[in-house]
Amino acid sequence: MRGRSRWANFFHGAFLLVSVAAVPWLLEEIPLAALAAMLIYTGARLASPSKFRHAREIGLDQLALFLVTFVVTLATDLLIGVGVGLLLKIILHLVRGAPFTSIFRPTIEASNGDAGELRIKVNGAATFASLLSIRRATASLPSETRRVVIDLRDAAIVDHTFLNRLDGFAREWNSVELEFEGLDSLRAASDHPWSTRRRHQAS
Repeated sequence: MRGRSRWANFFHGAFLLVSVAAVPWLLEEIPLAALAAMLIYTGARLASPSKFRHAREIGLDQLALFLVTFVVTLATDLLIGVGVGLLLKIILHLVRGAPFTSIFRPTIEASNGDAGELRIKVNGAATFASLLSIRRATASLPSETRRVVIDLRDAAIVDHTFLNRLDGFAREWNSVELEFEGLDSLRAASDHPWSTRRRHQAS
C-alpha cells in the first residue's frame, strides 16, 4: 500500500527502528544477496536518467547538487553524501546573497490581513529552514481562512525546496488559496515554477 500522507515516511522509519531493536537475530537471517538486490533496485530508481533530466529542468544548481550528492555517496556512504550536498546548498545560498543567519534562523512574521486572509512575511532567506515556522503558523487554520499570502518582498533568495514544500502544504489545505507577493521580482534559475530564485544584485 502506498503512503498518502507526510506520516508515511515517519512510520516507515519507526517500524524499521523497532525491528532492528527488537528482532536483530531475524534480520540477520535475510540473505545479503537479497539486500544487495533491493539496494541496487532502489538506487537505480533514485538515480535514473529521468531524475537527472528533472533536476536539470529545475536549474543547474539542482543538477549540481544532485550530481555531487550522487558521486560522494557512491565514493563514501549515504550520510557523507547527504552532508556534502547540504553543505554545497548552503554555500550556493551564501554566494547568491542569502544572509548567513537567516539560512538557519529564519525570521517569519504571521499576521491576519483582510477578512479570511493569513499573511506570512519571510525575511532574509526563504529556504528549507523556514518551512517549520510556516508549518506551525498554518497548522490550525481557522475555518474562515480563505487565503494564505506568503510575502517574499524582503527575501534575498527563495529556494526550490521552499517552493516545492509550500505547494505540498497548499494541497493539504481545504478550500484555501496560496498566493505569493514579491516572487516575480526575483530572478529564476530556470523556467520551472519551483526553481530557485534570487534578488537582482545592484550593479
